[in-house]
Amino acid sequence: MPYIGQQVLPFDPTRTQAPPRDADRFSGDGSAVTFTLSRSVQLETDIEVFVANVQQEPITAYSIVPGGTSLTFTAAPASGTNNIYVVYKNFNSGVQVTVPDGSITYAKLANNIRLFTTDNLVPDGSTTVFTLSETPASANTLIVSVDGIIQRAPVHYTVSSNQITFTSAPQSSSNVHVRHLGFRTSATVTALAAGSTITTPTISSPTITTPTISSPVLSGTASFPDGSAAAPSIFRAGDTNTGFYFPAADTVNFAEGGTGYRVGFRNVPAVGTKTSSYTLAVADVGKYVQVGSGGSITIPDATFAEGDAIVIFNNHSSGITITCSITTAYIAGTDSDKATMTLATRGVATVLFISGTVCVVSGNVT
Repeated sequence: MPYIGQQVLPFDPTRTQAPPRDADRFSGDGSAVTFTLSRSVQLETDIEVFVANVQQEPITAYSIVPGGTSLTFTAAPASGTNNIYVVYKNFNSGVQVTVPDGSITYAKLANNIRLFTTDNLVPDGSTTVFTLSETPASANTLIVSVDGIIQRAPVHYTVSSNQITFTSAPQSSSNVHVRHLGFRTSATVTALAAGSTITTPTISSPTITTPTISSPVLSGTASFPDGSAAAPSIFRAGDTNTGFYFPAADTVNFAEGGTGYRVGFRNVPAVGTKTSSYTLAVADVGKYVQVGSGGSITIPDATFAEGDAIVIFNNHSSGITITCSITTAYIAGTDSDKATMTLATRGVATVLFISGTVCVVSGNVT
């Protein structure tokens, strides 16, 4: 009778020997429930199991570990010689599929096959060893040219790991170009199409050198390292010492030319109430100092920078003394240097530093 497909030879379970790669036989002892298959299977339905010529129901009567070789019965099969046999379904059918010529398109190839990485090396006339952006499979999976002249391995260069070594150093200013061919490594390179959405990505300890992300739109939150005034964590491209950084918890500063500044406050923070002689400090900049009974203020010399400002409030029933140890101190609207000033009862004064040695005090001072 005509048929379509490949002829499958029947398996006779009464034979002592099973056809190669078709079946396994085991002998039950009345207590063992686990038997080791000769090959791994993925599902219970990938095999047919018989005990004393009675077919067993998959999952209910037996189970397997996906990808493993253990066959476990729900109940121990009875004792008998070769009374258990396992038939593998289509494990060695011999069916082959021939792909038509020209049917595999560019889009179906893995990116590490179709995307050719290139390295443009910068010679100095003496260096012979250069580091490539990835490890080639061999020296012959590279096309290397110097000023357009193709180099030949191993006569002109050799490769070890991700380093290429030239027999002689390329001349300074020459154009050295290395192109990696397809099938170069087992690493798969993934290229995202424009407009792709990445949901909850996790990048573990990567090194991404000088990335360029054009007009990104972030949805949700993003975290940044602390940074510093010299190297803020958020900065303009090419201007790495100007931007924002985070010197402590709940604190945002900005850096300009490597100098750090505190971002403005929504209110004026208090330094605290001083009830004895107190010398203004850099940490007081942008804050106000309250002076109570028995307190006084000293403005030190060569401590502050241009633009620093501190507010002083006299919360006392009598005036307090402001000692001006700074080189030059003016009361706003006057032209005489003051060694001391008096801040009136419940008075407020603002000390504005013109430089480290000059300040102007405005408010209720005389």
